[in-house]
Amino acid sequence: MQINEFDETAYKYLMQIYLSRKEYTQALHIYNCLESLLEQELFETPAKEIQDLALAIEQTWNEEVNKILEGKRTEIPQTYFLCLLWKGSRTGAYGKEPVLSRSG
Repeated sequence: MQINEFDETAYKYLMQIYLSRKEYTQALHIYNCLESLLEQELFETPAKEIQDLALAIEQTWNEEVNKILEGKRTEIPQTYFLCLLWKGSRTGAYGKEPVLSRSG
């Protein structure tokens, strides 16, 4: 069996496998390897379908990161924010008077 390094379908399937395993950096690494190979050897870009898949992977990854960050924000005690606001007011960052507000 001979391997065709320009077979975009193989790259697409590998990207989909990594996506299903939530290995977003690996999936995007595969895309970047394909993109570099095609550009250097053939002066081409990957097929639109594969570009769209890479974009979808990137968006999914961003959504996952945002979910994690949202969860972390709710874990920070409210007193921490009040302390930060108080320190900011004392240094002049938020005006002369302390700003006390409730977080989210």
